[in-house]
Amino acid sequence: MKTTLNLSEIKVGDFINAAYKYGSVSGIITNIFKNHVVVSEHQQYLDNYKDLKKSLNITKKRIYDINNPINTYS
Repeated sequence: MKTTLNLSEIKVGDFINAAYKYGSVSGIITNIFKNHVVVSEHQQYLDNYKDLKKSLNITKKRIYDINNPINTYS
């Protein structure tokens, strides 16, 4: 079952998964604009997320999952 995302509820600090170029990207939203968001890319290893210190512009329509997991961020 596919759930619809309400993109108007996106806020800074949300953790997202999105399509990016040839794969997908995970990260925390750092800034929101009209058509895109700026994401600080994170890499997942088990229950830990490591900040890669890389900012990416992601179009809002490419976001397929919005969550705020109870995992460790570093």
